[in-house]
Amino acid sequence: MITPEQCRAARGWLDWSQGELASRANVSLSTVRDFEKGRRLPIANNIAAMASALQSTGFRFTSADGEASGMVFQHRIREKDTYVPVLELLDDTPDGFMTTADLIKNLEIYMSVRGEDAEILANRSDTRFSQIVRNIVSHKSVPTNPIGAGWVIYDAGRHGMTITRAGREHLVAEQGKQRT
Repeated sequence: MITPEQCRAARGWLDWSQGELASRANVSLSTVRDFEKGRRLPIANNIAAMASALQSTGFRFTSADGEASGMVFQHRIREKDTYVPVLELLDDTPDGFMTTADLIKNLEIYMSVRGEDAEILANRSDTRFSQIVRNIVSHKSVPTNPIGAGWVIYDAGRHGMTITRAGREHLVAEQGKQRT
């Protein structure tokens, strides 16, 4: 169960409007508005849909004695979250190269992968996180992807990535942003 207070707080954290939650939960705007103001309790399916939309971002709603009492936000790692760490790890190697398997192992430690990201995918032998890293190669034609942007080169023969000069320049720029 989710309370109106939890709903408002989670939306605020995500910077979602009531309309955005309504759209993502496939419920009417008045359902969200009335629920959050405590005017009426929506049907169970609508409350579940709103909770599910918020949970899909990493929120977990906690309860004590069957009553909603709090929430926890556990950020799920996205592919773009790995781009700068990939560049940092590659930049730290003597020749700027690392196999994808070694990159995954090092990133798991570097990024403290846990929770759902560390779980083995159904009918697979790899984790959600390892699949995210492998998607860098799969999504190489996307211009913002490290391969598509020219920051790394994928070597299919050696099954790994090498940082480029452009990648090092991008890394320096990103690290400069983090310092300011």
